Amino acid sequence: MERSVYNNKDMASRGFSLVEVLISVSIILILAISVVGVFQFSGTLARRSLDRTIATNLAEETLEVAKLWRDQSWTTQISPKTNSTNYYLAFATSTWQATTTAVWPFGRFERKLVFTPVYRDSNDNIASGGTLDVGSRIVTATIAWRERNATSTYQLSVLITNQFSN
Repeated sequence: MERSVYNNKDMASRGFSLVEVLISVSIILILAISVVGVFQFSGTLARRSLDRTIATNLAEETLEVAKLWRDQSWTTQISPKTNSTNYYLAFATSTWQATTTAVWPFGRFERKLVFTPVYRDSNDNIASGGTLDVGSRIVTATIAWRERNATSTYQLSVLITNQFSN
């Protein structure tokens, strides 16, 4: 009789061990899934950060091209550009060219340049209206890239002037 009681205790002990094993495996699985999720999220953040850095560098380079054109000749490089028109940069024959046809030379990044007129008030301050300043333009570089099912953009603007009177 004692032997059968012992066997029942042994069975109960084995059953409790099985429950412990199931709980332990469940906890380990939850932790593993959480760790994988953290790695995926950090990878997504790293990619987004890299995209933003590339966009920032492309925008800065685009504005530098506008300054280069200004330095070369305001009259032939900046004045002929139509206000509020999207210009895209293309590198051809060892110089930067402006085109109105969209160019995606950097994988999924598009960059465009828009010239905006500058107006000055009676105190010679930049204003939304007033006298047109033909020796100044606001240049805006917009970088766009595809990210999942959406398009992200980054913009930088700078005021350029005909400082060399050329």
